[in-house]
Amino acid sequence: MSDLKTDGGAGRDKGPVTPWGRFVETWRRRKLLVSAAIAGGLLVGGLAAAEIGARAVGAVDFATYDANPVTGYIPTANTSGRLLGRDWVFNEHHMGVAARFAPTPATDVVLIGDSLVYGTSAYRQSQRLGPSLEALSGVTVWPVGAGSWSVANEVAYLNANPEVVASADRLIFIVNYADIQSGSVWKSDLTHPRHHPLSAVAYLAAKKLFQPPSDDPRFGEEGPVLAQWRDFTARYGRRIDVILYPNKVMLSDPAKLNAYRERLALLAAPNVVFHDLSRDPRWTPEDYMDSIHPKAGSVIKVARFADEALHLGAAH
Repeated sequence: MSDLKTDGGAGRDKGPVTPWGRFVETWRRRKLLVSAAIAGGLLVGGLAAAEIGARAVGAVDFATYDANPVTGYIPTANTSGRLLGRDWVFNEHHMGVAARFAPTPATDVVLIGDSLVYGTSAYRQSQRLGPSLEALSGVTVWPVGAGSWSVANEVAYLNANPEVVASADRLIFIVNYADIQSGSVWKSDLTHPRHHPLSAVAYLAAKKLFQPPSDDPRFGEEGPVLAQWRDFTARYGRRIDVILYPNKVMLSDPAKLNAYRERLALLAAPNVVFHDLSRDPRWTPEDYMDSIHPKAGSVIKVARFADEALHLGAAH
């Protein structure tokens, strides 16, 4: 009984394969190969079309960065582009303007900060803070910044570019709650790309799937950056204007707003003058595009606040 059960139907002789049977089997195999080839072709064609489309709209025509041990990272000098139709440009001093750095006989303002100065991909060049302030005030503005920079990165840039410091008639920092910390360093091409990718599709997919988390403020590391700040302000000697920029949540939370003011007061020095945007009644939570960055149409309100608080237009 066990032998019969073991053999079952598997042991039965199927007999000789007929020509028709061979034809059917060959046809089936060829059908599978053709189907696989068609599917592969459609996949390759789809990826090629996506690649062409992504490059056509400028999806990876973003600004690149130079990673270095001085400023951590900085927008690559002498570059320009059009990301998703929105233009951007950096001159030979990594400043967010097309013009070469050349001090004018009138007022030259050096504006330095993080992404509040650098801008976001939602802005056209003319909508960024530096160009907006220049258009509004009539003075020449030289903006320097990079996303996630802290005061330490900004002071490092100024120390490395003494000709920029020497030429500044007005020096303006724009700072927020998280800026008093050790300097930011380069970590990933997904957040601060050093070059444009070979494949736009692969890069955008990786950016979507493997986006590194944003840096949390490294509180407790204030000592070194405050020492660097005090050394710089003392050597500079002239007036430094610091615009205090609040996060969105701080406008509706008095406790967080007070903590923000107390923290940024650590930057106090004899030649430092503070200007608190949160005290301007025209600035509201509706002006933010996210938790911190202003909407493209609201950047001009920051520029107007700076112009009025610092009397730049009047000086011009």
